[in-house]
Amino acid sequence: MDDPRQLYADAGLALPPPTDRREVRPGMRVLSLVVPETESTLEVWGRLRDLHPHTGYWPIVVGEGLWESTIFEFGGPGSAQPYAAGDGRAWFEAKYAERFGEEGPIRGQAEPVPGTDTWDDLLDVTLGEAKEIALVPAAYGWEAPSVLGWSGAVNYAIDESEHATVLRRWSGQWGLEVVGLSLDILSARIARPATTPEERLARAMEIYLYCPDAVDQGVGSIDALAAGTSLPAIALWWD
Repeated sequence: MDDPRQLYADAGLALPPPTDRREVRPGMRVLSLVVPETESTLEVWGRLRDLHPHTGYWPIVVGEGLWESTIFEFGGPGSAQPYAAGDGRAWFEAKYAERFGEEGPIRGQAEPVPGTDTWDDLLDVTLGEAKEIALVPAAYGWEAPSVLGWSGAVNYAIDESEHATVLRRWSGQWGLEVVGLSLDILSARIARPATTPEERLARAMEIYLYCPDAVDQGVGSIDALAAGTSLPAIALWWD
């Protein structure tokens, strides 16, 4: 395996000595580094993300309890081919039929469309205290949770392949990039927020089908959730 510090140095970024978190998959090692107190974790994440095409490591801000919800907690490493991303549209159609049947989703009073806060300001709410970043060997950012064997949605029986299926779809359609993970929270930035009422409602429905707690233990209705899809970031929590 190439020395990751040298890969970043070749690209002009000097890293502190990383911690070897050990092999997550055969031949694939996860590393992590501590962000100096004088630097913003999310700014460092941005620099590491920009170098992903050169290094092959996708940065994940380590939220509270992350390591306890990965393969490392369950005796890994995992298998060499742990997951396969499927057809995102088919996945959502099946979830809709399973969850609603003949009934429609919970509707409610639509909230005003939020302002345009920056993605890092929004994610500072869930990741602001974190000072560790994992370097995950992943060809694409949407793969990182599955590579780690992240079990944050275990209460809804969403497995590694399903995470990959949903996040690949959103990566392509919304420009979603996974920024941080904790025990049961996924935080991401969105390059292409929703711009029309129809698009906001469609995205809210997909978010609800993937993460029911966004409505059921969150904002209370699909319409209220839709308002947030105009923002350049999202944080999803599974109880």
